[in-house]
Amino acid sequence: MTDVTSNEPVTLNGSCHCGAVKFTAELPMGLASARRCTCSICRMRGAIAVTSTHDGFRIVEGEDKLATYRFNTKVAEHHFCTECGIYTHHKRRSNPDQLGVNVACLEGVSPFDFKEVVVYDGQRHPGDNPTHTTYTAGVLRFEPAEESGAQKETRMPQDAPTTESTFDLTPPTQEQFDALVAELDDEERHVLLEHGTERPFCGIFLDEKRPGVFTCRLCGLPLFHGGTKFESGTGWPSFTQPFNADHLKYIHDTSYGMIRTEIVCARCGSHQGHVFPDGPPPTGERYCINSVSLSFTAEGEPLPDKLGRGAPEGEPAA
Repeated sequence: MTDVTSNEPVTLNGSCHCGAVKFTAELPMGLASARRCTCSICRMRGAIAVTSTHDGFRIVEGEDKLATYRFNTKVAEHHFCTECGIYTHHKRRSNPDQLGVNVACLEGVSPFDFKEVVVYDGQRHPGDNPTHTTYTAGVLRFEPAEESGAQKETRMPQDAPTTESTFDLTPPTQEQFDALVAELDDEERHVLLEHGTERPFCGIFLDEKRPGVFTCRLCGLPLFHGGTKFESGTGWPSFTQPFNADHLKYIHDTSYGMIRTEIVCARCGSHQGHVFPDGPPPTGERYCINSVSLSFTAEGEPLPDKLGRGAPEGEPAA
């Protein structure tokens, strides 16, 4: 693993999530330059960025796939892949000679490698005061559950995966499937049936934190407990483990020139997202899911029973 505390210059390769955009980045201050910001776009984007320069950053593939977003003063330029929506880098308003590079896009680096990251005050931006003073808002800390015991203390019993499913996993009949599909809007059809991806940071369940159960949007099968959801900073709802291992199917996915593991609902086959081996303890996995692939049932409310299968469907979520 690359030393994230080093301030020695280092050059790393990187790419967006789908691999359409590839780049190399020289980091003159190493990974120790990692930072966050509380400005409006950084709050929503949620990424940790390290410092590069215009001369030290080179797109090696997919420059035509990048979109640029500017707002307010138009000085900062934020670049995103148009295929997967991931933010790769940006020109800083605080220092237009510098680029911020998304650490999650760098090979061999994870945001969870950083135990502490300084958070700068973007509400009192250095570009907005005559002395160009930089203010610190705080420090972002990551404490692995293996070390702190936090996971053991906070994990609720109902969030543990069940070992044997009590749900009827028989696929819907063609008539039932057609009726379910008829209820979908265009975006839901694209994601669930055509294996599409919704735009990051736009999903309705990105900030959902209530206890409950996330179910398949198409057929209603429980897929994830609310207590296994965590903030990954990727822009999509993320979970550490499924409701039940039998409720998902895993498919070898080589689209976009990458090797990934797609996950679909085991009952109806609808696309949910992908699973990656870069999640937090206790599983080390990150189930990256589209919000439009899911529905949510709050704890104590009845689970959906879209196929008329009966209990435990239709029973209160626990």
